Amino acid sequence: MVPTAAANFFSFFTIQSNLIACAALLIGGVLLLRTRDLTVPEPRWFAVLLAAATTYMLTTGIVYNTLLRGIELPQGATVPWSNEVLHVIAPVYLAIDLFVAPRRRRLGWGAILIIVGYPIVWAVYTLVRGPLITAPSRATRGGIPIRSSIRTRCRAGTWASPATSSESRC
Repeated sequence: MVPTAAANFFSFFTIQSNLIACAALLIGGVLLLRTRDLTVPEPRWFAVLLAAATTYMLTTGIVYNTLLRGIELPQGATVPWSNEVLHVIAPVYLAIDLFVAPRRRRLGWGAILIIVGYPIVWAVYTLVRGPLITAPSRATRGGIPIRSSIRTRCRAGTWASPATSSESRC
């Protein structure tokens, strides 16, 4: 039961995007301490990592606040303030960091392929895993694939373009 619960917890895009963002911000802090000269641009690999973390966090914030905010969770499933931190405060912080932090490097269009790769792999993982997992509350298999596929379609819409994401109603 514990391995299933841990796998379920760490399979949420929210958790994964927050872990990636935390790692990127910690690495950024170390890089800033090691290179005090603010005129030197950050390494390209770090710029891609930070762009990816920001993209994932903004996606998490947009999806939660537009589609999932009003959904009631069972008592004890979450702490009330955690949703605000994970889905509002952290995405806003990364958006501010993107625009005001020193040393930002411009990225080429090729970085998009790297950034979009992870969410695509996550979506495939979620769709394959959905029918195979046990829903802990019901002890039955396959209780999650429909919700997962709806969320995946909605998240994919947020990565497309503003025109498609506003036209697609999930």
